[in-house]
Amino acid sequence: MSSKLNWNFRVNWIGEDHILVAYKKQDNDDWQEFLFTVREYSEWMSLLQEFNTAFSEQIDEKLVESYLKNE
Repeated sequence: MSSKLNWNFRVNWIGEDHILVAYKKQDNDDWQEFLFTVREYSEWMSLLQEFNTAFSEQIDEKLVESYLKNE
């Protein structure tokens, strides 16, 4: 069972206090990048965690739905 994703992501530590987050669509070779300070990255991850917690049931339902469609 596999699910095709539309995006590729990568994260790299840059220097001593920056984090580079990059993404691209599968059908494109151009990476889009965001350079965050460690604090900005931490705030972003905190926001994502709040979202995941608030919507965990809906996310779980959609994941199960997606896996069942791809069987």
